[in-house]
Amino acid sequence: MKACWPVSLSCEVLEVSVSGYFEHQRRQQRRRASQPGSGRVSDEALLAHMRAIHAEVRQEYGWPRMTKELCARGHRVSKDRVRRLMQQHGIKARGRSLSGSLGARHSMTTRSMYAYEQEDDEGGDGRVGGDAVDPQGAH
Repeated sequence: MKACWPVSLSCEVLEVSVSGYFEHQRRQQRRRASQPGSGRVSDEALLAHMRAIHAEVRQEYGWPRMTKELCARGHRVSKDRVRRLMQQHGIKARGRSLSGSLGARHSMTTRSMYAYEQEDDEGGDGRVGGDAVDPQGAH
C-alpha cells in the first residue's frame, strides 16, 4: 500500500488506525512464517543442527558462538532461542582447561619470587620476606 501513498493517508481514507494497519501486517507475517517453506526452522530441526555443530566443534561452543555459527550456516535464529534450546536439552560447552595457560607453566610463585629477591638483597639468609626477624637473634 505504501508504494503509492503514505500509510497514514491511506489509513485515513479507509478509516482505520495506523496502529491497526501495522498490527494486521504483523499478524500476516507471523502466519506466513509458520507455513512450510517460510524459512523458519522448527525447534526440532534447529536442535538437530545444534547437536551436529556441538559434536563437530568438540563441545567447545556456548550459546553465543553457537548462534553465530548457525547464522553463518544460513539459519536465522535469535540468541535467546539458541540459549533456551541449549539449556532445555543440556547442550553445554565443556569447561576450558588451564593446562595451557601461563599460570600452569609458571615455575615460580609470587612468594617464592619475593624470597628469591630477598636472598639476593640480604646475602641469602634463607628467610622469606614475611618472616619476623629478632634483632638479638632469638627465635
